[in-house]
Amino acid sequence: MTDEQLQCAQQDLIYSKQHNETQKVLLIFSLLGILFIGAGILSLFAYNWVIFPKFIKTILSIIPLLIVQGLLYWKLKTEGSKAWIQSLLIT
Repeated sequence: MTDEQLQCAQQDLIYSKQHNETQKVLLIFSLLGILFIGAGILSLFAYNWVIFPKFIKTILSIIPLLIVQGLLYWKLKTEGSKAWIQSLLIT
């Protein structure tokens, strides 16, 4: 290998390490955002839970299950990635 090729390979390695670190930071902040938004929505429903009639409580309890089942069916039909299918199976 020539010196130019070695320098190019080193620059590619440095860039890929920086890119991986950026991706990790983005993932951490995305997960924190999802957790905070989910906790806010959950606390909103928990605070007002007594006000809702039984019919609305039943619907609010079943809708997430139907959404997850629909997403799982869609991912299985479109041959989605294994990570999607496994995460949907866990929920």
